[in-house]
Amino acid sequence: MKNEGLFTLYKGLSTGLIGTVFSYGIYFWWYRLWKNFFYHVLKREELNDVDISVITLVAGVINSCVTNPIWFINTRMTISKDKKGII
Repeated sequence: MKNEGLFTLYKGLSTGLIGTVFSYGIYFWWYRLWKNFFYHVLKREELNDVDISVITLVAGVINSCVTNPIWFINTRMTISKDKKGII
């Protein structure tokens, strides 16, 4: 912090915010899709703990696979000595 100043604490913030918004959006979209699949296609009246666990697992895995490049860029920007932004 002595060499780079206070703004060092905020390196990677732009990609972090973008990543968070996309990550939550993708997760909840897939979560809702799979929940609707269980209700309407598999004709479940009520979801049990195993169903919710499977839905959460699948939505989380898809989210991680899709947003991994954003988090990779965020990490690279955070540890970089350059003062470049995402653009």
